[in-house]
This record gives sequence, C-alpha cells and structure tokens, in this order.
Amino acid sequence: MTGLNDIAHTYAFYLLPQPDNFTLPSWDAGRGYNPVSVYARMNLSVGAMFVEVGAPIAADYFPFVGYIGEKIHSEWVRCESMGASKPNPDFAVRLQRSAFEAGEQGKLENYATPQGLLLFTPNLCLPFLVCEAKTGQVRIDKADTQNIHSASIAVRAILRLYNAAYGRDHERTQALLGHILVFSVPHGNHVVNLYGRYAIASGNNDKLDGTAEELE
Repeated sequence: MTGLNDIAHTYAFYLLPQPDNFTLPSWDAGRGYNPVSVYARMNLSVGAMFVEVGAPIAADYFPFVGYIGEKIHSEWVRCESMGASKPNPDFAVRLQRSAFEAGEQGKLENYATPQGLLLFTPNLCLPFLVCEAKTGQVRIDKADTQNIHSASIAVRAILRLYNAAYGRDHERTQALLGHILVFSVPHGNHVVNLYGRYAIASGNNDKLDGTAEELE
C-alpha cells in the first residue's frame, strides 16, 4: 500500500531514518512499555493511520476488543520455527488469555506444544497482525521476509488448532483454506505494505494437517 497520505509519509520519513535512536520517550516507558527501537515507534505512529485500533470507541459496539492486546518487540520463544531463528516482530496484535474461560484455558494449555502452538510468548495467544519496520539498505525487503516467517507460523498454528479440535476433514477446518487468517505490515523509509496471509493445500492435496509440506 503505497498511497499514504501526507501526514503518514512525514512520519515515515522522520521516524525511520534514526538508527541510533533506540529508546521510546520516558512517557511511553511510564505506560508500561520496555525501551524499544524506533521501529516500534514507527509501527505505533504510522500503523494507526491505516489500521485504526479505535479501542475506546469500538468497545461500545464490539465488547470482544477487550480481549485483544498488543506486544512490542517480543521474541516468540515457544514456537516451532520455520527457519534458523525465532520470530521477534516489532509489533504484534493478538488475543489475550482472558479471551478464554478457565475451562477452555486448561484444555488449550494441555494441547499447547511447540508444534501445537497456542502461546507464542507467556501472554501472546494466536497473533493476527504482525508488523516490521526497517531502514537503510535493507529497507522493506527484510521486513517483508521477517513478516512472511512470523505470519506463516501464526497461520500454521491456527490450522493445527482447528485440526486438533475438529479433525482435518471437518468443514470448519477445510473452510480456513484460502481465507485470510493473519495480516502483516512491513514499513520501509517511504513505503508501507499491507498483506493478508492465508493457506492453501499444496500440490494435489485437498486436505491438510497444518504441516509445512502440505501448505503453501
């Protein structure tokens, strides 16, 4: 998505080219955030211009927004990686534990393993938006690559959860194919892209169990 308005373009230009500025202002730290890179500030400032959170307003109409939380620069320590390293997105939006009742939490935690993923971090459940921001020579290409890795793991986790709950042939599991499950947003110096990530069965397979070999 390259058609940013003038305000968003100004944020992108002045916030991203600051590789030595790795700490958020003290008032951000006071709200409970750990000191993080300017990339995270970029995601919060520019991202909100086209992915509006609107929690104070939306809560009146959609009570479930209270179950949604955000995480800044947190490594997904519990996941089975698809590469040499584990994802560490600059910004992610996900479900909180409070989205599930106590009985549901118990069942899900019994299911949870690095392969049957539920909690990506101690408090991060099933992210559905991941953001990366990069500047300099690597620019948006590296952000794209990191987002593909993170989003693919998140999509696979949803598919495996449905497979465990309903079975691979159930209509609810099959209905996930071809539907966007995770959004990813890479930021460059002057460009912001928005992608919808979904899975399809690879080759001649019309079924799936969430393995990398059976999904594209």
